[in-house]
Amino acid sequence: MVNQNDLQLDGYSILVTRPRDRAGLLCKRIEKLGGQAIRLPVIEINPLKSIEGREDRCTRIGEADITIFVSRNAVLFAERSTPGVFELVKDQIVIAMGIGTKQELKKKGLADVLFADGGSEALLELKQLQNSAIQGKKIAIVRGVGGRDVLEKCLNQRLAEVSIIEVYRRDVLNADHSVLEKVWQSSPDVVVITSVEALRNLVDMTANSDKEKLLRTPLVVIGSRIKSIASMMGFKSTVEVAPEASDDGLMHAITVTFEEVE
Repeated sequence: MVNQNDLQLDGYSILVTRPRDRAGLLCKRIEKLGGQAIRLPVIEINPLKSIEGREDRCTRIGEADITIFVSRNAVLFAERSTPGVFELVKDQIVIAMGIGTKQELKKKGLADVLFADGGSEALLELKQLQNSAIQGKKIAIVRGVGGRDVLEKCLNQRLAEVSIIEVYRRDVLNADHSVLEKVWQSSPDVVVITSVEALRNLVDMTANSDKEKLLRTPLVVIGSRIKSIASMMGFKSTVEVAPEASDDGLMHAITVTFEEVE
């Protein structure tokens, strides 16, 4: 693994598309290495405002044998929509998608958490989610509105009883064309993308005259699924997948990208 302390980012600019409240630490780490962090949130994460179904959510989570949190946002917003959720799951098998999600659960007092990096497909390889382990069991999946259904479908096929608990939504931000023009005038060296929604919205926001620049700019992404979708969308650049879904993983992928071009 590249030693991040040995590589300076002087002269490099990195476009960070994370939501505002999730970009700060990554940007500070980039700047500490001498790089320029360009903040351009392309989606924002918001809690569900309605309290409808709160009692039902508590019941379904409380009755579960296994609860899966699919992202850090799922952890951060779970308690707002389902008060006492971490007390409800403390005696269950708790599974996190990604090391960052596991770390967030630890802050909530849950130390014994299983995790896998690599999205739904990686989680489905865990022995605790194989047919013999979950047949007839109740599983709660805590996620955002409109999340992927790969996990749900596969667990249902393995004869588990699956409940979807939606606790937040992703809202697309309107494009500020003057800001975007300045971004592409400066031609960032790398773009950081942490969700499929962010990738699609960045492409949609970018003016046709600047799309070729975007499609030729190297990407740093979380997960091989984003890499595959970037290829299908016409990206011609290098796409470096972070080894884990965390700031550490993103910084590693950023430094690898620049090491490869030097």
